[in-house]
Amino acid sequence: MPETIRAAELQMLDIFDDKYRFTIPNYQRPYSWTTEQTGELLDDLLYAVRQSNNLQDASPYFLGSVVIIKNDTSPRAEIVDGQQRITTLTILLCALRDLAGDSGPQIDVYIRTPDMPFAGIEGHFRLTVRDRDSKFFQDNIQKIGKLRSFVSRSPDDLPDSQQRMHENATHIWHELLKLDDTHRDALTGFIVQHCYLVVVSTTDQDSAYRIFSVLNDRGLDLSPTDILKANIIGGMEESARNEYTETWESLEEDLTREGFRSLFAHIRMIYMKEKARGELNKEFQEGVLKDLTGKEFIDEVLSPYADAYERVVLSSPNGSESANSYLENLGRLDNSDWIPPAMEYFKRNP
Repeated sequence: MPETIRAAELQMLDIFDDKYRFTIPNYQRPYSWTTEQTGELLDDLLYAVRQSNNLQDASPYFLGSVVIIKNDTSPRAEIVDGQQRITTLTILLCALRDLAGDSGPQIDVYIRTPDMPFAGIEGHFRLTVRDRDSKFFQDNIQKIGKLRSFVSRSPDDLPDSQQRMHENATHIWHELLKLDDTHRDALTGFIVQHCYLVVVSTTDQDSAYRIFSVLNDRGLDLSPTDILKANIIGGMEESARNEYTETWESLEEDLTREGFRSLFAHIRMIYMKEKARGELNKEFQEGVLKDLTGKEFIDEVLSPYADAYERVVLSSPNGSESANSYLENLGRLDNSDWIPPAMEYFKRNP
């Protein structure tokens, strides 16, 4: 049976609807929008609302696209691309709900399906984020009435993704406090009725990743390692994804996102033995991954080279004093050409 790709321009009221139950798979990158991106989105929405004399006459507002894996028999929709925007819009609706007073439950229907106790049906959130952040997101943002106390707390010691959630929720909350009830209601109505997303849907996972790669090759804001992660872990059997996502993200957290990207550039150099000539993710696919399964790459390449990189660049306390001294001297050079051979040495001599 040929794969089917569908694209539809949908109002937000048709997106946060019973036809869809959005999930963000664990192999996706963590939530990473900053207050700059969130602020731009909110400012643009407020400007669009002000341009309209009344809500009925408002012009349609395009919010971008989202790529999902979904079949016709289930509302479950796995987000392959667009999670940053969907998550931020959910935070915005939660803030509008918790500031709306008695009309808050009318907004909550776009965040959570209602309980139907006489039918034995328990409500669920319309968006479920990655497992690492899901309970945090539900308890502090999605549950009705929780956001007010959440934004007053310190974000210290939270993982990066949860810090971004806190920062963006706090920014949105304080910006909305500057508006009166009438203007907040107008913003809510505008988002629900006049904001549109193009939903690109396919039942075929491979097709979804091809769409994802094409979109991101054309300039959407993902790092090369994000794209590689989606391809490598997304290509594994489902039973292995959680374990390898944990491994991947633990390494990324230890090295920081910038250090993790540098690690991939150095691994590319070790394999290809020449300076980069093109985009990292494309050269990595051709020069490193072509003869490896995803599991082999993470177990036999990424993990041991990450250990070696940490020892080389961060002068691991497990190394000898003399070795660390040599590495510190090399670190004073005005280039990083020495790092790949040093990594190769420590990978072979752990």
